[in-house]
Amino acid sequence: RDGEQTSGVSFVPHEKLMIARLLLEDLKVDPVVEEPSYTEPEVPVAEPTPEPVQEASPYDYVGYDLGTFCSVFGYPGDSAYGPSCMGDGEDGILYYDGFTVYTFRSSDGSETVTSVA
Repeated sequence: RDGEQTSGVSFVPHEKLMIARLLLEDLKVDPVVEEPSYTEPEVPVAEPTPEPVQEASPYDYVGYDLGTFCSVFGYPGDSAYGPSCMGDGEDGILYYDGFTVYTFRSSDGSETVTSVA
């Protein structure tokens, strides 16, 4: 039952569960299978923009963040970064099989595809 069993003694739910498990173990009762009494509602996952198509072209992703680009084309085989000529940040060169991606990584860590060759 809920509430104080003895004046000044009360248990929180996880303590009650622990006591019940110990009692069942002492009595050699099979373990109780816990079922969740509440499940979180499913939250829809945002689709990447633009949605990947079967024959996506890397050129279509200029201006998008690098995370979106990598979700479609995977990660580069190699990359290099250096001080940017575009401001406070770094210019990146990402080498893929068959094309090269140029990026700008700002000081806040966000990285944008600036061109593809």
